[in-house]
Amino acid sequence: MQSRAPFLLAVLALTGCSTKSATTADASVPRLDASLTDASPPPPTDAAVDSPPDASPAPPDASGPWLSDTLVQDGSGLVVEDVVYRSGALKVHARICRPLDGVAHPVLLLNHGGFVGLLDADRLFCENAARAGYVVLASSYRGEDGSGGKVEVCQGEIDDVRALLAIALTLPYAEANEIVAWGQNHGGCVTSKLAVLQPSLLRAEALFFAPYDWAALDQYWNAQIAQGEPVPFCQVQEGGTSWCLPLHQAFIQEVEGALGGTSSQVPSAYASRSPASIAGQIATPTMLFQGTYDPVVTPDQACAFRAAWTSSGKSVLSWYQDANLVVQTPSAVCGGNWQASSLPDPANPQAWAAASFYLFVYEQQGDGFFGNADMQSQQMGLAFLTSRL
Repeated sequence: MQSRAPFLLAVLALTGCSTKSATTADASVPRLDASLTDASPPPPTDAAVDSPPDASPAPPDASGPWLSDTLVQDGSGLVVEDVVYRSGALKVHARICRPLDGVAHPVLLLNHGGFVGLLDADRLFCENAARAGYVVLASSYRGEDGSGGKVEVCQGEIDDVRALLAIALTLPYAEANEIVAWGQNHGGCVTSKLAVLQPSLLRAEALFFAPYDWAALDQYWNAQIAQGEPVPFCQVQEGGTSWCLPLHQAFIQEVEGALGGTSSQVPSAYASRSPASIAGQIATPTMLFQGTYDPVVTPDQACAFRAAWTSSGKSVLSWYQDANLVVQTPSAVCGGNWQASSLPDPANPQAWAAASFYLFVYEQQGDGFFGNADMQSQQMGLAFLTSRL
C-alpha cells in the first residue's frame, strides 16, 4: 500500500490541533484532514430489551443486518449510526462512525474503558477517527448503554466485539483484511484477549492502561481503601475525601459484583478474565501506554505485560518520560531497561515499523491522559496502527 505521509495532519486533528487539509490518492488509506471541532452527539436514548434466545430478529428493512439502525449524522463526508445487534441471545448497542465516500476503509475497533458505556469522549474519538479514514466500530458491551445482559468483565464483552465485527465485515464499507484495535482500561483487557483468541484477526493494537491481573487490582483497590488511600497522588481532597476513594469503590462494586465475590473468594473467576496467563501468547503488534498516577490500573500491570512478552522471546522497546515529556531511565520502574534515546517522530507511521512491541510510561499521568501526553500518545498510537495497514 502506498505511503501514508499525510498521516500527521489527521493525527493533529484527532488531538484537537488546527491543521491544513491533506489529501491522498488512495481513498481507503486513513487520512489526516479530519476536523475535531465538531461537538460529539448526545448518547443514545433508546434502551434495548433482552429477548429470549429463540426470539426472531428485526424484519429485514432499512436496518439491514442490524436489529435497529438510527442515523445520528449523515453529511460532511461522515456517517454516524447507533445500531443494535445480536450477540448470542442478547441485544447490544454500538456506535459506528465511517467515511461517506463509497469506498471500503480499514476497520478500527474502539473498545472503551469502564463499565458505564460509551462516554462523550469515546463518541468524539469515533467521529474523528472516521474523518481520518477509518470505519470505527464501538460496542457498548452487554449490560451497558441499555444493552441486554449484565457486565461480565472481559469475558462476554469479547463476544460482543466479535459479533459486531462479524456483521460489519459483511458490509461494503469495511475492509476485511485491515483491522486494528484501540483499547482503554477494561477495553484494553478485551482487546488483548481478542488478539490471542483470534491471532490473525488484528493487524495491530494500541492499549491504554490495560489490566493484566484483575485479582491483583481487586486486592490493591481494597487495600487502598482499608489504609485510608495513602498513595500521595490520592491525597488531593475533594470535599474532604480522597479523589481516589470513589474510583476504587466503583471498580470494586462492578468487578466483585460481576465476578461473584472478592479475588480470594472466587480466584478462578478472576484468573479466567485476566490476560496474565495468555499475555505471552500475544503475537499481534502491540503498543502499550501507562501512567504512574493511575489509581485504577497500577503501573506494575504494564510492567507485567512487558515481562510476559520478553519471557516469550519478544523484543520490547520501552520509553519512560517524566511530567515534562523528557526521557528518563529509572532503574526502579519495571526493573529498568528503558531507552535513553529521544522518541522517534510520534506522528510518523514509518518511525514505528521497527519493532512489534512497545511500552510507554508517563510520569504523573493517570487513568486517562491529559495535555501534551494525551496528544503525543494518541499520535503514536494511531501512527503505530497505521504503520501496520
